[in-house]
Amino acid sequence: VTGVVITKINMDSEAAEKGLLEGDVIVEINQQPASNPAKMQEILDAASKSGRNSVLLLINRQGDIRFVAVRLKAAPK
Repeated sequence: VTGVVITKINMDSEAAEKGLLEGDVIVEINQQPASNPAKMQEILDAASKSGRNSVLLLINRQGDIRFVAVRLKAAPK
């Protein structure tokens, strides 16, 4: 499996609310390959700058593939 492995989840986060777990692999973010953490941050920054409220993740959990929409944090004012 190619992607970025989730190594830690904040239990008070949107990701935890959506059921993401440590060990899940993020395969894609907004339909772009999640090849490494730096690329993921680049995609997240672009989504935030363009005014998007959420991103769509393609998750692989031990062969079980699913999409999860996760809200982005609001930018500080």
